[in-house]
Parts: sequence; structure tokens; C-alpha cells
Amino acid sequence: MPILAASTLPYLTLPLPSTLQCISELGFEGVEIYFEGLHNMSAEDVSDTLSTYDFKVYLHAPFSDLNLASFNETVLAESKKRIKSALETAASVSAVLATVHFGRYSPLGLSYPESAVENNLASIGEINSFAESLGLNIAFENSPSGFGAMCGSLDVLKDIVETTGIKITLDIGHANTWENTLPEFIETLDSAIVHTHLHDNSGGSDDHHSLGTGSIDYRVALGALQKINYKKALCLELLYEEDLKASLDWIRPKIW
Repeated sequence: MPILAASTLPYLTLPLPSTLQCISELGFEGVEIYFEGLHNMSAEDVSDTLSTYDFKVYLHAPFSDLNLASFNETVLAESKKRIKSALETAASVSAVLATVHFGRYSPLGLSYPESAVENNLASIGEINSFAESLGLNIAFENSPSGFGAMCGSLDVLKDIVETTGIKITLDIGHANTWENTLPEFIETLDSAIVHTHLHDNSGGSDDHHSLGTGSIDYRVALGALQKINYKKALCLELLYEEDLKASLDWIRPKIW
């Protein structure tokens, strides 16, 4: 049976100890630490904060102002440095898995798309090898459609998985902003999917609305995950605490 986890995203303005208390009180089995802002802490502090809980721990590497496909050498170097540092923290707290964002097209990258793709692939390989050296499981998250999206369409994801052997965090809401159906994403990527993010939208933008309030047919999506024998985490990634509560109540009866 999949594990229900909560992203700390709705609580980014709260310290991590207060955040974990809120998530624990809601009854989640797992927590995905959104490693940004107040939740970007030292490994020792994260470990101390987690010590009083029995969560399955996941970590979302930082991505704000970072880009693994950047042409700016300083930005690219800092992006890899920040992500590697987060992965070291994830390994030190024995996280089940860490999620990393793919690079994206910058305005300059759109003028030199082939070079941007090369930068992205090189960074993916470097980050993946670094995680392996730590003994840490990682997965790369599919992007929503829109400006700069590089790795979100199914054909691109399929090619990258087959070429590099990386694993995927399938963000259901992001996938819903592309042309392929959710069952097509799930059936095609299959065993490469080792983590999922759940939220809702109407297909036009990446809204992170409460489950059941958009156009995503989660009955179909969950059925497709069950068909591939998915037993990893279902992580609710909402913007607001009230949506997290509502989404948990909404999805609990639907888990196989």
C-alpha cells in the first residue's frame, strides 16, 4: 500500500519543528522536506528536529533561482553546489528519496536549445552520480508546461529515462498540463516512477489546488498507478494548510 506523505510547502513561513508537528497531527506517515527558506537547515538541525517523529522522510532539493541547464557558469556551479549540499543532508538523515528539478530553458537557452539540453544532461549525470556515491536514492521531477519547460512532455521524459537510466518523481499536476493523458504518462514511465506529487489544476497552469477541485480524474490516475504495482509514496504538495487537510480527507478512502 502506498505511503501518504505531506510536503512542507504549505508551511514555509513556519520553522521546521512547528511544521512537523502540524503534519504529524494531521496523521501523515511521511514528510517531504521542501528544502527552501526556513526549512533549508543544517543536517544536524534537520536530524534533531526529526528525532521525535516516526516519519518516512523525503527531501525536495532547492530550485529557487537555480538552473541545471544554465549558460551562466556561476549560476550553474552554484545550482549544482546547492543541490549536492541538500542531497548530503538527505543522506545524513537517511531519507528514503530526494527529488531534484531538471534544468530549464533560460531566455538565452531558447536561442541555443541544443546546448541547453547538453548542459542539462551533463548536470543530471553529475548529480545522479553524486547521489550514488552517497548511497542516496534520487528522482528527477517532470516540469509543468510553460515558459522554459525542458523536461515535462512524455516523449522527452521517456527519452531521458531510456538514455540515462534516471528515476522519475511523477508530479501528477504537472503532467496534467501536457497533451498526453495521465495513464499514458504512468504506463510509459512505469517502473521509472519511484515517487509522486499530488495536487490539482484545470490543465492550463500549475495551480497546486486541492485534490478533487480541478480537472484531474484521480480515480483514473490512481488506477493507473495501481496497475503498475506502485507502492511508493503519494506526496500531497499543496500551497495552503487547509487544502492539505481537505486533500488528505479526500484521498484517504481512495488508496488501495
